[in-house]
Amino acid sequence: MSVSRTRTVYLKKAIVGCPSEDNFEIREENLSELKDGQVLIETHYYSADPFIPGMCASKEFEGKPLNGYISGKILASKNDKYSEGQFVMGLLRAATHIVTSAPFEGLYSCNELFVVEPTDKLKLQSFVGALGMPGLTAWLALRHDLKITKGCTLVVTSAAGAVGSLISQLAKKQGAGKVIGIAGSKEKCDRLVNRYQYDVAVSYKSANYAKELAEACAGGVDCLWDSVGGKTLEMVLGHMKQGGLFIMGGSISNYCLTDEEAKEAKEVQGRIDELITSKNITKTDMAVFQYMNEWNEGIKALGALVAADELVFDESMEEGLENVPQAYRDLFQGKNVGKQLVRIK
Repeated sequence: MSVSRTRTVYLKKAIVGCPSEDNFEIREENLSELKDGQVLIETHYYSADPFIPGMCASKEFEGKPLNGYISGKILASKNDKYSEGQFVMGLLRAATHIVTSAPFEGLYSCNELFVVEPTDKLKLQSFVGALGMPGLTAWLALRHDLKITKGCTLVVTSAAGAVGSLISQLAKKQGAGKVIGIAGSKEKCDRLVNRYQYDVAVSYKSANYAKELAEACAGGVDCLWDSVGGKTLEMVLGHMKQGGLFIMGGSISNYCLTDEEAKEAKEVQGRIDELITSKNITKTDMAVFQYMNEWNEGIKALGALVAADELVFDESMEEGLENVPQAYRDLFQGKNVGKQLVRIK
């Protein structure tokens, strides 16, 4: 192998509250010699996804490499399925170089290394964003769980994020009527309407948030895609119709909580459960990993939409492995627009 060393981000301390520099450390390490069945990957992009800090709230991950989706290039291969020079995407770790078996032992049994084909329009970084797990979450949710009926009213939380910015566009293609987005600033709300095909956008930081949300949801809500949880979810559920459909894609407000925040979150969750029951709402937890046999099909379908300029998306980029902690801070503070990425090479 021409590369013998790597730099890897490790979880130094379990994350409570917003991720910070103190939670992580970078170690320089020797790479193991390539064995049969293994490949050497040069990482180009790392994806900061909210579920990763959510796991890192547990002390069992302390002292272990920080997981996450990467896209990169195979520098060497002793695996018949993969060749030197191919570009790949998979759930591995935040590191400059990675030696791994393929298939490998991954989180949630996500052990497949996907070969991807970047083009002028389909950039390598997008295969960990709009053409990767976030995009597949939106595409597969609308295929299996988020049943859109013609003219229905759909609310999407974290609407300017990696998934929310795509849900609206894909839902419109399926005949959704009024699509309402919730985001964290006027700038993001403008982007929802002007770029992501939302009909109405509401900022949860507005002084008149409750009133503006009620006005946006006048007539009732048929479907809800939520990635936030907590009080935002509670407020939207209050506007849902009897027998509505609620798909939970995540719950970032409930990740990495302090003891006091966890106590409050439990009380809010009790009220959420009551609303779901009293309104006879159908709730489904979206798990993109249960549909991994459809990922290759989804990557191609999303790629075709992007290539035809029928799907738009945005990316927020940090530079360098040392800025992985900053990427997670931006994500948890709502500073990113679209997919939060880190360029490693």
